[in-house]
Amino acid sequence: MEKKTTLYVSDLDGTLLDQNAKLSEYSVNAINVMIERGLNFSIATARSLRPVMKMVEGLKISIPIILLNGVLIFDTNKEEYIKVNKIPSKNVSEIIRAIKAYDVSGFMYELEDNGNFNTYHEFMKNDPVPKYILERALKYDSVQPPNGLLDVSLDNIVYFTLIDTHERLLPLYNFFSQQGGIKQEFYKNVYNPEFWFLEIFSEQSSKKLAVEFLREKYNFKRVVGFGDNNNDFPLFEVCDVRVAVENATPKLKEAATHICGSNNDDGVAKWLEENFDND
Repeated sequence: MEKKTTLYVSDLDGTLLDQNAKLSEYSVNAINVMIERGLNFSIATARSLRPVMKMVEGLKISIPIILLNGVLIFDTNKEEYIKVNKIPSKNVSEIIRAIKAYDVSGFMYELEDNGNFNTYHEFMKNDPVPKYILERALKYDSVQPPNGLLDVSLDNIVYFTLIDTHERLLPLYNFFSQQGGIKQEFYKNVYNPEFWFLEIFSEQSSKKLAVEFLREKYNFKRVVGFGDNNNDFPLFEVCDVRVAVENATPKLKEAATHICGSNNDDGVAKWLEENFDND
């Protein structure tokens, strides 16, 4: 079989997954058939490894996957991280102080040198996070004690996810915009539009940089990307073909070269079925 030189990268939530954060049997079967025929398929998501592997269970992905908006790249064949971008400890301290000062709840993610991935959380006065934690704990068992963000070493922190309304998170976003050494993604929760995500990570990370890393490492000549939300702009920046699902934000659709069906209609899989053979 002739080796394919195009890399196909899909966002998860709102793109490959349906409104219930599920991957349909249709999409699994269709994409696996194409993988067997040479499809180079990967994922680029803001989620961490454990929930992603459960969500895409059944997909025969052999290309490394992009996690935490490009902070981590995980080789599913070797079962190891091949790229890790940690937040400088001085930035971590400032982020924690700001979270407490603005009274916002959220998560802090740690990747130890031995590969252990830990999630820490601290409850503030608002209530979106306890519900979010319960959902994650029941579905993915990925949220672990201890509570509190200052109880661990700050040397191995890779990511923060803050959850609240747009109004309450916006001052933090503006504050962090003045800080060097970090990047942010600020966008609406596709499953509960009342709340927004503010995600903070190393300035050395992005979906764009992660895709460029894979493109160079594996000598891909062309990249096709799929997305739905404004945090997929960095992915689209590096793609030769940019496919927005029908349910994507208006701004992302404007940046797309193609529009496919919605996430609830297996839009990514059906677009691939129609176009993969023309690669």
